[in-house]
Amino acid sequence: MDLSLLITLLVIFVVTLVGSALSRLKRDRCLADFDDYWVVIERLSALPVYGRMSLFSTGLELLYETPSLDDQLHIEGSFVFYSAEFASVTGIYRYVDDLTADKRDERQRAWIRAFNGSFWIRSKRNTSNFVATATDSLTNALNLVVGQTTAKAQQEELLLAQGETEIKGLTKQMLGYVGNKFDPLLERMVGQLVVLQVTMDNLTTEYVGILKDYSTDFVELLDCYIPEEMSVIVERDGTVHRSSPQATPRIIGAGNSWLGGVDISFGQDHLTITNTADRPFILNTLTVSGNEKDVMAMIDAGKSVELEISGYPQSVGLCLYVMLRYDMIIPRRMALVRHRAARFSSQHVFGYPIVALSPVHSPEREESLRQKLANKPDDAQTAMALAMMLIARKESYEAERWLDMALKRRDQLVDDGVYAELLLDYVHSEIKRITLFTERTCQTQQRV
Repeated sequence: MDLSLLITLLVIFVVTLVGSALSRLKRDRCLADFDDYWVVIERLSALPVYGRMSLFSTGLELLYETPSLDDQLHIEGSFVFYSAEFASVTGIYRYVDDLTADKRDERQRAWIRAFNGSFWIRSKRNTSNFVATATDSLTNALNLVVGQTTAKAQQEELLLAQGETEIKGLTKQMLGYVGNKFDPLLERMVGQLVVLQVTMDNLTTEYVGILKDYSTDFVELLDCYIPEEMSVIVERDGTVHRSSPQATPRIIGAGNSWLGGVDISFGQDHLTITNTADRPFILNTLTVSGNEKDVMAMIDAGKSVELEISGYPQSVGLCLYVMLRYDMIIPRRMALVRHRAARFSSQHVFGYPIVALSPVHSPEREESLRQKLANKPDDAQTAMALAMMLIARKESYEAERWLDMALKRRDQLVDDGVYAELLLDYVHSEIKRITLFTERTCQTQQRV
């Protein structure tokens, strides 16, 4: 038998043997951080799936908390994702506030290892990045060496060509198990607070979080605060519960831990609401005996507000915007690390996108607010409601006027103007941006 053929077969055998052994260890390092945690996976054109992740080299399994009865009347205990189906994944989320004490400690240790690792951990990462960079070069070199053996015999061309293809694939499999798509730009941002732009269905959403890691297919962010609207009922004994099954977070899997951050007590003619959590929330409306009233107050961590009530109701309804804390993994095909970021104060955990939560009322609602202000120009609560509508429509200059007026009567506001100040900060930034854009446009026209 020709020596070149023997060499080719030997190389294929060795690479296949080593690659098969190492393939058992090949797991995406972003997904590996969520292994054995309760997560929710969102998919294209399909319902999200919630369960405890069990990760393998060929895919993952989400184990259900309780068995589920399928539409076809069989009981299911888990959902299996094969690696080929990862292309349909749009996001993987881990709800931080409901982690057990053990899992919190495990997450904290992983955090420390990632950002304050030992010499050996840093060396391992540097080696991994080097291997990822060198993989293509080594593969091409190996293909070149094998390719030179194909010219010796015409009858062996087909077999050797198949051998080259097999070697190319197996070599990437063998070398890729310790590597990732190395990006020096992202590498210097690992451990930093960044803004991640996520684009799906022509809609771009920005998330602020700490860049934990990245791989060929995914980007991992920690401590992302996502605003969620919560409708709750408060009983006179202080018990707080969701008002309906529909009053659940947008991202399933978020538990009830946020309820523990709201301490509410009834008085004879008032309601005291205390924020015992470590981040602020927004109190949007209060409903008493079927009558809804705008409140629009931000309650910072450790702060309290009092709301007047009448009729000695046994329960009241509250509409809140709370900040739920997630770790997330987003496919790189739809995500870009766009900026370094910073959070300036506890209020800004909401970030300026909080304004997107501003309600867009009907023209009749706007006309009603304007009529109230015409009759009572110093009504700070009504001015706030109108300003929020104008902000949502990006009418920043008029919104600024009404917010200034509301802050002059801050004694009428439940939170003493904290929320109005945050909105005014946003409006000022928008006006500054518009002014700067106008100035640059004028300068460009003058040059032309």
